Amino acid sequence: MQQEPADTSAAGPAGRRGLNLDAIVNAAIAIADEDGLGAVSMRRVADRLGRPVMSLYRHVQDKDRLLALATDAVFAEEAFEELPADDWRARLHESARRQWRCYLRHPWIASAISLVRPSLGPNGISEMEWAFEGFRDVRIPDVDKVRMYLVIAAYVYGAAGQFATEARDRRQSGLAPQQWWGEQAGLLSEIFATGRYPNVSRLRGGTKPSPEDWFEFGLDCLLDGLALRVPQQ
Repeated sequence: MQQEPADTSAAGPAGRRGLNLDAIVNAAIAIADEDGLGAVSMRRVADRLGRPVMSLYRHVQDKDRLLALATDAVFAEEAFEELPADDWRARLHESARRQWRCYLRHPWIASAISLVRPSLGPNGISEMEWAFEGFRDVRIPDVDKVRMYLVIAAYVYGAAGQFATEARDRRQSGLAPQQWWGEQAGLLSEIFATGRYPNVSRLRGGTKPSPEDWFEFGLDCLLDGLALRVPQQ
């Protein structure tokens, strides 16, 4: 599903000169991708576009609204897969994967999204609509359908939040994860030398699952558990 067109009905002369809401939103996304959510400001966006800052306000009322539009826009970056309309598990799984990929491309959205007070936009709602189509013929209360969706969304949000933190720390320290762990080797050796942590110390030489591995493992476990709540057809 494609991104909803931006409302440029009030563009006025600025719109005719080429400045429009899509350009403003895309500039905000690019800044957040490069330097994090905190770097986004109306001034910074205007500078990137080579425009006076006041010209932006003809298209978007303030920074909060701009961030809401930017967050919603990233959910339209890829089309939905063709999946059976009555397969709730396949749809929840793919919805989680779509959200996960979005978080990985744009780690900053973990700081911009609230599951309690979501910023409602057409693309985010389209994501939910597509996922909820899988529940159309499932005989459970609507409130349970919402709970199931939110359990998955919260899992993705929590996992992705770690990558947002990592992206921030990497920008600040300049160290990749492997380099950071290498610097902790001496401290860990001292801790494990006490003999107080035999079970944890044995894990040092074990297999290190990739983020994709543990994400999929956790997602499958959640879906297996939720399946117990769904009556067999």
